[in-house]
Amino acid sequence: MGCGAHLTALRRTGVGPFTVDEAATIASLSAVVAAGQALPVLPLATVAHRCFPAVALDEAEARALRYGQSLSATVLDRARAPEHPVVPKTAAAPGVAAGFDPAGVLVALLAHKGERTRPVLVLPD
Repeated sequence: MGCGAHLTALRRTGVGPFTVDEAATIASLSAVVAAGQALPVLPLATVAHRCFPAVALDEAEARALRYGQSLSATVLDRARAPEHPVVPKTAAAPGVAAGFDPAGVLVALLAHKGERTRPVLVLPD
């Protein structure tokens, strides 16, 4: 426009797949803390579904990962896209997927390593 300008206010309404609608206010968090209640947080499985491709694991695969074992490289071929594809591909670690057991519990973050799929992070059950 060829003229000067300035910003008087800026409000972030979302970051990746997370929106301000899900955010808690300082006042609501203060009330929760004052009441001695647990802070409200999104479940880790929900966050993983939003940010990483998801792989449905069978019981044997989930058990192997919980013991830190690797799986066939073809496991990652079953990955489904994240629930909220607004996250740029580079936002999450590239090539990393979230593995869920048959009950929908997040078991591990997975990545190709050579000819195998290896756990990058294993979570307690």
